[in-house]
Amino acid sequence: MKKFIALTITALLISSILALGVFAADYTAPFATTPPTIDGNIDDIWSIAEEIIPAEVHDDEDMCTGYVKILWTQDALYVLEVVKDSTMPDAANGTSSANSMDLWFSEKNTQTDSYDSDDGDYHICINSNGVTCTYTGNLAVYDVIEYKTNPTSDGYVTEIKIPFITIAPAAQGHVIGFNVSLNDDFDNDDGRDSYSTWMPQEGQEGYYWSSTYLNTVVFGDIPTEAEEPVAVEEPAAEAPAEAAPAPVAEAAPAAPAPAAQTGDISALLVLVSVTAAAGIAMAKKER
Repeated sequence: MKKFIALTITALLISSILALGVFAADYTAPFATTPPTIDGNIDDIWSIAEEIIPAEVHDDEDMCTGYVKILWTQDALYVLEVVKDSTMPDAANGTSSANSMDLWFSEKNTQTDSYDSDDGDYHICINSNGVTCTYTGNLAVYDVIEYKTNPTSDGYVTEIKIPFITIAPAAQGHVIGFNVSLNDDFDNDDGRDSYSTWMPQEGQEGYYWSSTYLNTVVFGDIPTEAEEPVAVEEPAAEAPAEAAPAPVAEAAPAAPAPAAQTGDISALLVLVSVTAAAGIAMAKKER
């Protein structure tokens, strides 16, 4: 019984390790809440993505340098290529892939040792003059991509929109196979003099796809909808004082008798005095 339990635990551990190997990603592509405009200019949205640098150099350490960034939406991948190159070819000679960046994709991450028959296995090559160089993989991808290449003071920039061919709508957590390689022509003869790659070649130079299968890119989380801003509670306004009841009209106090004028009082006193005197006189007469 103990042996059975030990074997079971071992099997689970191996399965976990294998699972990590299958689903671990070399790069996480952020979700583009606002997709970049494909105009060869670097929009602010690109700042959320890390650089993929094809740092394994073959043939000449002094070759050009560059990086790729990847964003995703549910219907497309967006790729930014930025290259610094001191030996840019002129437009007349720059028609080959000798000065270019190669992108290698496997939408379903088939991890086969060569291009699969799956439509989602494709390759995109756009050179420093904005010329596409089609030579392997599912060439139909060139019918659906949108891209723009702009020269810069020290190289060139390319932006690409690649609608999904087999996995739309894409979901967060999906893993694709991916590699990028960079080519450089030093002497302007339309021949590649050196190259670099992101995926380790392990001594098998030129096998961008199959030397160790493709590195992987996982689609990062889709940001949740922004929460409604919490309204700042204003201090409760004091309830307005109830309107004072309209004053009840009180009965007007009886108007005081108008004060007698000084002249009237004097006349009244004289009349009283005269009347009293007349009464006294009559009384005396009757006696």
